[in-house]
Amino acid sequence: MQVSVLVSDRTLHHADELARALADKLAIEIPVIIGTLADAPATGYLVVFELPITSDTRSGPRIIALYEDRSMIMKKVEAFSLAAAVEKQRYFEWCTRRSDERGFGLVGRKDVAARMGARVMSSPYTSTHYAALASDAAPDLVALIAAYLTAYAQVVSL
Repeated sequence: MQVSVLVSDRTLHHADELARALADKLAIEIPVIIGTLADAPATGYLVVFELPITSDTRSGPRIIALYEDRSMIMKKVEAFSLAAAVEKQRYFEWCTRRSDERGFGLVGRKDVAARMGARVMSSPYTSTHYAALASDAAPDLVALIAAYLTAYAQVVSL
């Protein structure tokens, strides 16, 4: 599995910390790339902060969008057919309150959730194909993302 973190400002979003934590969970190297989607590798998954609504939708199934506005998160996951997304407040909680962390708050595909044994949360972040997910097996948000990506790779061929 190949994963890259794409960010415009690596300090603002704790991109290096996220990349290290995700790399530890997936046991792979994860580069942090400063730039736009045009600077991203042509293959593999991309963790993208604040995905521009004007982005090319063809990359959507490769993208986990982080730090997304709550008013746009469901529009983006559906319009882009994203792998998954995380809302701003949930990501902020991971950044600032790690001692209180639990494995919840990833907006992902319901079929992937079923495959990995995650549960669909009661949340406004629900549509026909996507929902906010939680897993007792994941101790924190990053572990949930890692488990989700592993299951997603088994469901979707890129």
